[in-house]
Amino acid sequence: MMNKLLMLMVLTSLSVGSAYAADWTPYLSDIKHNCNVEKIHNTLFTQSFANKKLPQALHADLVKRTGKINPDSASGEVVLQLKNATAFGQPLTKISYMVGDSQAEWHFYFANDGFMKLLPTFYTGEGKHTKPAGTQHFWLLEFKYADDDTFKIAHTHNRPYKDAGKWWDDELNITSSDDEHLIKGYQTTKTGFVFGTNFANTTLSFNPQTKTISCESAYQ
Repeated sequence: MMNKLLMLMVLTSLSVGSAYAADWTPYLSDIKHNCNVEKIHNTLFTQSFANKKLPQALHADLVKRTGKINPDSASGEVVLQLKNATAFGQPLTKISYMVGDSQAEWHFYFANDGFMKLLPTFYTGEGKHTKPAGTQHFWLLEFKYADDDTFKIAHTHNRPYKDAGKWWDDELNITSSDDEHLIKGYQTTKTGFVFGTNFANTTLSFNPQTKTISCESAYQ
């Protein structure tokens, strides 16, 4: 009788443990810097936006996948409902991706507000010129076209926080973006950050009400 009881306890513990699949952090880790969603995007979609099969380790977490992206218009929405999933040590319940004519949005939903402690681990900027989310900083990076066909940081312009949003105003007295120069503005906020140029920008936001981390990009 005792042997049967022990065997039942072992089998029960194994079945409970197997309900928890792999950690999603390796697929989401890049969003911490400048909301880089390339890795999670490539995990879910092919180049033509056809759905990819999830890596085997993530199968047990997926409850339902709904929606699709139209490859002709590159627009639509896909939602992944999850169970027992974690990311950055927090319970992850849903991922949604929406793309349209001039914007793209990723939303990562968590089970409780414990994810808010992740805020200062997200950051924006380039190279040594970065600041964490949850602070209040505003600066411009001036890039110049180099001989190796890349833009390299030429100057850093720290600005008063009250000037945040005036990324390319004449009053800032910075050379505007052209073929040889590129000006990018970076602003950290109490709930995330925003960065970009006069033709595209990306916003990170932590929302305790909806329990989401969102990465939203808009472009002209």
